[in-house]
Amino acid sequence: MNSAFELERVEDLQKYLNLIVDKVHSGILVVNRDLQILWLNQWLLNRVAINHKDILGQYLPEIFPEIKSRNLDQAFELVFMSGLPLTLSNRIHKYFLKLPPDDPNLGIIDMPQSVMISPLHEGDDLIAAMVMINDVTERVITEQNLQFELSKLSVLHEIDQALATLDLDSCLQEITNHAITLFEADRVCLFLFEDEELKPYGRCLVEGKRENNPQMETMKNVLSLRKPILVFNTANEKNYETNLPDYRSEMAVPMVMEDVPIGVLDVQSNQVGKFRQNDLFLLETVAARAAQAIHNAKLHEKEQNQRKLSEALAEVTISIASELKLDFVLDRLLDAIATVTPYDSASIFLIEKEKIQVKRHRGYDQYGTATTIENSIWDMADMPLVREMTLKNSPMAVLDVQKEPRWRPSKNAAHVRSWCGTPIFIRGNLLGFISLDKAEAGFYTKERIAPLVSFAASAGIAIQNARLFAHQVSLANIDGLTGLPNRRRFDKRLSEEMQRTLRYKQTTSLIFFDIDHFKRFNDTYGHLVGDDVLKELSIILNQNLRMIDIPARYGGEEFAVILPQTSAIDAYLVAERLRQAVEINRFSKNNNLQVTISLGVASAPEHAETPEQIISAADKALYKAKNTGRNKVVSYDLN
Repeated sequence: MNSAFELERVEDLQKYLNLIVDKVHSGILVVNRDLQILWLNQWLLNRVAINHKDILGQYLPEIFPEIKSRNLDQAFELVFMSGLPLTLSNRIHKYFLKLPPDDPNLGIIDMPQSVMISPLHEGDDLIAAMVMINDVTERVITEQNLQFELSKLSVLHEIDQALATLDLDSCLQEITNHAITLFEADRVCLFLFEDEELKPYGRCLVEGKRENNPQMETMKNVLSLRKPILVFNTANEKNYETNLPDYRSEMAVPMVMEDVPIGVLDVQSNQVGKFRQNDLFLLETVAARAAQAIHNAKLHEKEQNQRKLSEALAEVTISIASELKLDFVLDRLLDAIATVTPYDSASIFLIEKEKIQVKRHRGYDQYGTATTIENSIWDMADMPLVREMTLKNSPMAVLDVQKEPRWRPSKNAAHVRSWCGTPIFIRGNLLGFISLDKAEAGFYTKERIAPLVSFAASAGIAIQNARLFAHQVSLANIDGLTGLPNRRRFDKRLSEEMQRTLRYKQTTSLIFFDIDHFKRFNDTYGHLVGDDVLKELSIILNQNLRMIDIPARYGGEEFAVILPQTSAIDAYLVAERLRQAVEINRFSKNNNLQVTISLGVASAPEHAETPEQIISAADKALYKAKNTGRNKVVSYDLN
């Protein structure tokens, strides 16, 4: 093949590709069999500091030496030898080309990438390879955030256990030790609010008198304004000019318990810029726990006769603050409250989309109202006592509801004579309420409901942690384009269903399918239309499957459906129904496109006993469907 002919063909290829590929939010690179660069799209050009004309015709490993140094040139050899596409996973190779991240503030040096190397043919001749480089920064950051949250919860659980002590000196020492370890700090200072004055605990004060001391004035402002501070470099701050401390960065947060000042937690480092915004958020969480621990310790010192109450409170704080499941948190909270503040019925309300909804309840079954109270929803305007309790940010008690004009009678509360409740706040945000009922009048006094304040503080932290964890898990298990479970979630659910199949001798079936000629489809209509097709296909799946069925995006244009308690014959019928639903549908509103799919079906235990075996069987059936005409369903045949 002469070079003039090849150049002419490349120019024609450029004209065609430039029309559709430069808008793709991925890097695309074309090389010949000698690894000479034939073409690259604008996305990639924008990220390499090389002129377009200077890069064409150059030897790929010379332009990007990281390919040779990491033996990634061997990937091209495999593609040219096998004639099959090859995927380079980010989890193994991290990146293909050394490119800077689009957002320099993420703390990532090299853009995380996943890569697909696909062979390009001219007739029967394999003449080149196309490399598609996808930026997977968002996924990597999500996974890192999830890991950070899991690590944070683990550390906070250890702190909660350490702070279970009710000895004040031991409690303060544990706070100091854990803060130093957690933030790799050079010094941690505690300031306690006692006798209407903020006082340093131990040797925390900068040398000099307490009066007009810059550090003391700063700590007083933190507590009085309820506003944390984050100082990257004390040398650049006016507050430190007259008395520059020996540390170079600092963060301090107020410790407050139900708007009652407890003190200030101050963390210092000799390193400039040691602490970041995430560190400050974490310190606030630690300070909330510390405030609660200090509050409990002081109660223990002042009220020895309430030792049992304080110990029970510490125990429930530990058990729910580290729990990740919201239902467990709420159940454990109701159990613990019952040991300290008795009730005949109780409920926990959470704010959901500006409505008040019952999320957990106890005791209503004995009055025949458990069914009606379940998931009940109200407006705040219909609950005057709750509204007032929220505005005051404090618990309320009603000795006799029949004598309280603000009480709103209802069928669910016909048995109630005495009532109390408290709001659940976290960082000033209202999460919900705790509500307790007694059938005898005069039961709930201010003294009797005092423990609810501490329970609500614990509940706020635990509820926030559970919701954050659920959100992070959702991001890590849901495909961002289709909204279906992703490969990770699919693998976990398939393993669970296979175990259930073998344990209870049930049948589980699996459908594997992909879109026929989807690469050609993308080349013709563009990847944006292709994305629309994938989204519409996920809708068709959800419309044609049972609630217990588990559809998932397996990868690219490949999908899978787990069918619990479904025989091979019934699974074939489900697959055929999906095939027909896709065939008659017209995809993409503006283009009125027809799409077909090929499907493979396998069942356990008839065809397999492990997740790997049933995936292999379904994949083989799919391969047969694609090689015998496409747009059909094929069941796996052991023979």
